[in-house]
Amino acid sequence: MGLDATVSAGQRPDPEVRRARVAAVRAQARRCAAGLRTGEAAYPAGEWARREREALDALHVLTAFLHLHPNDPVAQAIATELTNPAAL
Repeated sequence: MGLDATVSAGQRPDPEVRRARVAAVRAQARRCAAGLRTGEAAYPAGEWARREREALDALHVLTAFLHLHPNDPVAQAIATELTNPAAL
C-alpha cells in the first residue's frame, strides 16, 4: 500500500517511517534551495531569461512548500519522485 493509500484510508504511518519521510522531504528542500542559489547566481544566462526566471520562481515555490510542509503527503510524494533514480 503506497503512501497515498495509507493516508486516504485514515491510517497513521509508523512513527519511524513518518520521521524518515519528513527527513527525506527536508533533505529534498535543502537540495532544491542549493539548486536555486546556483541558478540565481547564473541568471540571466541568455535569450531564455524569461523562462529561466519562471523556472527559478517555480523552484523557489517548491523549495518553500517542501520546507514548510514536510508532513504533507503531497510533499512526501514529490520528494520521493525527485529522489527516485528509476523515475529518471
